[in-house]
Amino acid sequence: MTYSEAEEYINNIPRFTKEKSEGNLRRILRHFGNPQNTFRYIHVAGTNGKGSVCAYLDSALRLAGRRTGLFTSPHLVTTAERMKVGGEDISEEEFTEIFEELKQLIDGGMGVYAHPTYFEWLYIMAMIWFSRKNIEYGVVETGLGGRLDATNIIENPAVTVITSISYDHMEILGDTIEMIAGEKAGIIKAGVPLICDGSSPEAEKVLTERARGLGAPVTVIHPEDLEILSAPGEPLRYRLHSGGEAGQAAEKTAGTGEAAPRSAGTGEAAPKSAGTGEAAPEDPVIEAGSRAVYQAMNSSLAYTAFRQLGRADAQLAGQTDAQISSAFCAVRWPARFEEIAPDIYVDGAHNTGGMEMLAATMKTALAGRSIVLVFAVANDKDYTDMIRILCGASGICRVVVTQLESVRRTDLRTEAELFEKYGDFHPAMIYDIESAVKEGIRLAGETGSVLLCTGSLYLAGSILRITGVRDK
Repeated sequence: MTYSEAEEYINNIPRFTKEKSEGNLRRILRHFGNPQNTFRYIHVAGTNGKGSVCAYLDSALRLAGRRTGLFTSPHLVTTAERMKVGGEDISEEEFTEIFEELKQLIDGGMGVYAHPTYFEWLYIMAMIWFSRKNIEYGVVETGLGGRLDATNIIENPAVTVITSISYDHMEILGDTIEMIAGEKAGIIKAGVPLICDGSSPEAEKVLTERARGLGAPVTVIHPEDLEILSAPGEPLRYRLHSGGEAGQAAEKTAGTGEAAPRSAGTGEAAPKSAGTGEAAPEDPVIEAGSRAVYQAMNSSLAYTAFRQLGRADAQLAGQTDAQISSAFCAVRWPARFEEIAPDIYVDGAHNTGGMEMLAATMKTALAGRSIVLVFAVANDKDYTDMIRILCGASGICRVVVTQLESVRRTDLRTEAELFEKYGDFHPAMIYDIESAVKEGIRLAGETGSVLLCTGSLYLAGSILRITGVRDK
């Protein structure tokens, strides 16, 4: 079997099942020697930012000399992107070999093993590969939610991280922030340290109460803990006023479940002006490389988790803040306000929370620039609010709407009418993504603007595939 054939088979596996299949997953993993238990497991959940947190953590661990595995989703171009060891994707040969082993087990199981779902299949493959590669740390991102996610099969992770929580997948996770947070809180384990984003008071209350009930030490990072030191549009440099030590930030809230006062949290740091906050001598100054303001919160979560891991690993504890910053600056996480060519940006924001974060970044990183927008969105997202947020962002002068290469695509006319309603734009409507990007480039050149493509990770993946950026 070839890699392409294996990928095609996996792509045809149902994404969801009506029945919870944890028992089946456990049996399959047990057959392969419970590979998920052979390394220190770092578990990351959240609505937005979890992939970035994983990437930052993986880079810092590797720079510290540790052998890492990284499991994230979704992929943008090829399925192999979802699993990496030492920063490198699994090879097509190894992918195909493990795929065939798993398929042989399922096909020949005489009914003992039910067929895994799409995500379970890839998770099993990743855990087998990580174990065989003798990794020391596995950085694992949840697929959806947390409580019922395949990745939550782990019983004793080294640390758990929960990023920003906002509205997405409401048909599965619930239609309130509290309900969504409750699903994410399912990854919290008794006695296992939790690091979490405190941007949402409602989510924070759910997470801290769950952690307290399980006796899990919790560190909460609030937007006001982040003092941005870099100038607008420059690579991020900030001071983490909580000190980044596990337990310090949490002292504000963990005892009562009540949040300290903060500005409305969307993941954008509500930063103190440089020089106005009082910094303790131990407050770290961190560089994150990215120009996206939302990466201040994500990298601070990764920093704090790394310092927590250092409590049980002297090799990690010996890393300086400058070394961790160097690792963060080395991260290239595709489609997160990524400049794929001069003045051409791709961002995978695909829900209201992500779009609010992107709008805040546009205000700083693209200050004073006019923007041509290429937009496409899946039809199961809250695209009305996403478009409303974009129309309220500064700098957009032209809009091109296009359609995803998916049955989940939103009708062009629907997208265009919303841009007309909320922003008085008259978008160009182009069905083909490649042609839409070419039109966006033409308009940007004509108006001296920046081109920004956003609305969906599927759109981002299509653009990276069309341009060949992913292969560079």
